[in-house]
Amino acid sequence: MPEKILVATDGSNHSRKTLEYAARLAARLDSELDIVHVVPESKVPESVMAFIKEEHIRESPEYVYLEMAGRKIIQQAEEIVSGMGLSQVRSILLQGDPADQIVRTARDGGADIIVVGSHGLGTVRERLLGSVSTKVCNLAEVTCMIVK
Repeated sequence: MPEKILVATDGSNHSRKTLEYAARLAARLDSELDIVHVVPESKVPESVMAFIKEEHIRESPEYVYLEMAGRKIIQQAEEIVSGMGLSQVRSILLQGDPADQIVRTARDGGADIIVVGSHGLGTVRERLLGSVSTKVCNLAEVTCMIVK
């Protein structure tokens, strides 16, 4: 039986369904649940760049801008699973390539299963070239579950 389940979330409606599925599975199996959101690297709007400069913030502008959205997504995920009877939940916010970070976190954290959604907030280009879920399943050394 799996002792630790890692679920990836991107804040989409489908991601919520995936999160709920993973949380029910973890509750049923009395497993730990790691909730992971990966902030992809992206271009920061000029207005945010100006704010970061005025506030003398030392972190990279991309990290500051995207981390705000990432923290909100993690907070919403925690609220979803809070009433589901789980005793061991850990939230992880990362930055970089989503699939690479999910697989690395699962490996380093000792996850037995990775649960990902079949689709999320990705672009049409990503859907044509290969989704995060496909890449995770190809790279992972543990069992992967794709929720449709």
